[in-house]
Amino acid sequence: MKRIFQSIALLLLFTTTIEAQINQYGIPFITNYTIKDYKAGTQNWAITQDNRGVLYFGNKSGILEYDGLNWRLIEVGNKSTVRSLGVDKRGVVYVGALAEFGYLAPDSTGLLRYVSISQSLDSAIHKFSNVWEIGSIGSNVFFRTEEAMFRFNYEQGASSGKQIKIWKAGDDIFKKMVVVNDKLYIRQRNLGILELTGDSLRLIRGGQAVNDSIVANAIMPYSKSQLLVGTSEALYLYDTQKTSDVFSLLPLQSASLFESNRLYDGILIPGNSYALATKQGVVSIDQYGKLLNWVNKQTFLQDEAVKFVYCNWTNNQLAPLWLALNDGIAKVEINSPIRLWNEATGLKGTVYDVIRYNSILYSATNMGAFYLNTPSNLLPSFAQVAKLPTSVWCFAIADVPTNPTKKNKPTNASILLAGADDGIYRITDIDAEIIFPTRAVFKILPSKLQPAIIFIGMADGLAILSYLNAKPELVKIPSLIIMALLKLILKITI
Repeated sequence: MKRIFQSIALLLLFTTTIEAQINQYGIPFITNYTIKDYKAGTQNWAITQDNRGVLYFGNKSGILEYDGLNWRLIEVGNKSTVRSLGVDKRGVVYVGALAEFGYLAPDSTGLLRYVSISQSLDSAIHKFSNVWEIGSIGSNVFFRTEEAMFRFNYEQGASSGKQIKIWKAGDDIFKKMVVVNDKLYIRQRNLGILELTGDSLRLIRGGQAVNDSIVANAIMPYSKSQLLVGTSEALYLYDTQKTSDVFSLLPLQSASLFESNRLYDGILIPGNSYALATKQGVVSIDQYGKLLNWVNKQTFLQDEAVKFVYCNWTNNQLAPLWLALNDGIAKVEINSPIRLWNEATGLKGTVYDVIRYNSILYSATNMGAFYLNTPSNLLPSFAQVAKLPTSVWCFAIADVPTNPTKKNKPTNASILLAGADDGIYRITDIDAEIIFPTRAVFKILPSKLQPAIIFIGMADGLAILSYLNAKPELVKIPSLIIMALLKLILKITI
């Protein structure tokens, strides 16, 4: 109940401010799926989605099919781990496993089953290990292994002999393949990044810079003429139109992003942002390298080793991220405008009130008052307001006169007040000072008719905080007057 109350209080704050923009702060909602949910292997390696919206996961035990309610396991012919998945323009799902690749097709009952393509290869050719990536361009589907890359064309008949084409790696194995803007790129050891042109693999300009010393683990779209290349050490922009200096470093706001970390995968997501799968969780950055989110165990992700990240946002800008984890599966609502703050972000205790003052978000809890700190190089987090260690029940912004005793017209200035267990406080930025010690203050309500008059609801009655004179005064209203006022109000309303 404590967490629910805390979440609701913060969510209500944003119901009038989120509009259509993506909130970059706070923790996105996360759903973790374990082997108890899907009843298959712990490790997951790949994700895709068909045209019906059904999700598929490459699992240690086979292919997991998930329709949002039910899980079903589909085994490949040799019952090996499924390392890669892909889908063509028709919505057909393709599968890559150990020495095996094929697709899913319905049987006589309508259930999808695995159909092998690789079993049609000659035994001399059928010597490859894991299929690590699958990509499609038009009617061509590509399968990447370390030993070779295969192209399957589903529109050409098997009898033509042109349905499958093979590029052999030789001594320099293939390491990474990706399709970006209908162009296929593949990294080859000791050579660098190559592009498929017709039926030929050709080294891109400057592609030799990305070899075993700079390992390209992710290649993503950036602009019409640029690609974003993620390596084990940094992110680079590759300009396809330049003839020299084609690679340039993308500055990262957080220098710790690649410290003791490893990049496994990366994709473009809504808002010209990127989701990076790493061994320390999933990280999202904007196109300029600014850190937006870092989802890990601290933010309740069940496992930080993210092998693969997937987001089908073509027709849904709020589509979630799906993560293939070393131990389980996770759904992260990273594109949702609604976020959560809790103890993982420094907010302690049960939330009683929230307010925004001078562009700073404040929260009142039973552990004190907290403010949202937004350092330039880190993700935002809550910190405690100094000199206010007791329970804080409420906030209020009051417009009080700055020179009430002067004969000329006084000027007003806003102040932030807090009601706490031991009195009334004034908060200035990240510091607080007590202005009137009292019993617990549960409500502070400035008068709409006279801003210099503020009503104070306390544990032992009602009081008025007055800023009409040079020094503020607190006057407790006698209980007899309160009872008389209540009777008058009841009489008028009845």
